Amino acid sequence: MPPICEICSKEFNPDKEGGLIYFKETEKGRAFERRTKAEKITGHPPDAAWFCGLHYEEAEKLVHLKIIDAMKLLIK
Repeated sequence: MPPICEICSKEFNPDKEGGLIYFKETEKGRAFERRTKAEKITGHPPDAAWFCGLHYEEAEKLVHLKIIDAMKLLIK
């Protein structure tokens, strides 16, 4: 999944701003990790999302939550 902000849909360069944030792990995330290791594949983790520089700090404060709960607070 390319770096496109989950909040504003802005494409950005994570070497210059923002980044990928991992939220509290879920069973879906654990299953994804097991599958990627077993099948030796890569993909976008279901418990992670990209955020541009404008939204990164706000999202980072919510890493203790599951991604679904964090997104409810971030998208108003």
